[in-house]
Amino acid sequence: MNKPDKNVRRAAVSALRAWSKGHVYADSLIERHSERNHLSSKDRAFLQAILMAVLRHRSLLDHWIGRFRKGKLDSEVRDILRVGFCQLLPEDDVGRRAFHVGGDRFPAVGIGRVNGPKPGRSVRAVEH
Repeated sequence: MNKPDKNVRRAAVSALRAWSKGHVYADSLIERHSERNHLSSKDRAFLQAILMAVLRHRSLLDHWIGRFRKGKLDSEVRDILRVGFCQLLPEDDVGRRAFHVGGDRFPAVGIGRVNGPKPGRSVRAVEH
């Protein structure tokens, strides 16, 4: 028997795929994908934060993707990139959960209107 997939980001991409195929209610998508992937309440909250951030900032995320990738993209690849790019939105809950400010491993970078932490600080990605 296969182990259930507990990857929150993968669950978010799967929920986005269902939403793009006409599933109207984000709450029921979150519930279904949380149960299907046996997510803890903490992971469910992270899934909700990712999904809502992608839906809320879809145009901005597509703009960023377009800046880095010219040409047509498969819709699933675009959703994967949306999930990744949405974690660069520090004003959203998903941004606060996905990044830890401090340490010196990765220098902070600003993208468009999104700025990194104060000069001299750095951003370190952490697995949730």
